[in-house]
Amino acid sequence: MSEKKQSIDKLIRLFKEKSDTDTEMMLKDSFAAACYLCSTGKNKAGRKLLKQIFACIGWSRNATYFSDFLKTFELYASEYAIEVMPHSALHQLFIEKEKEE
Repeated sequence: MSEKKQSIDKLIRLFKEKSDTDTEMMLKDSFAAACYLCSTGKNKAGRKLLKQIFACIGWSRNATYFSDFLKTFELYASEYAIEVMPHSALHQLFIEKEKEE
């Protein structure tokens, strides 16, 4: 498995291209929720949500990027979540989780 962290920039761009402002934020929050699930050991649920997000924004046109992303998702879930800039309530989950560790 490749351990190279993927750039979140392309994902953010895809969120913007695929949606209006409200939908873009929902995609970011859903992505952060998937990351949170994964970072708390709920990998199956996190990956399922992530795959649904990818399907919504165009899996077939971005299959290589998404496949590479999935390879490192569990390893970098917390970092990815912060980088996508979700609402502060979701961001706070990761801050609290980090304090507990």
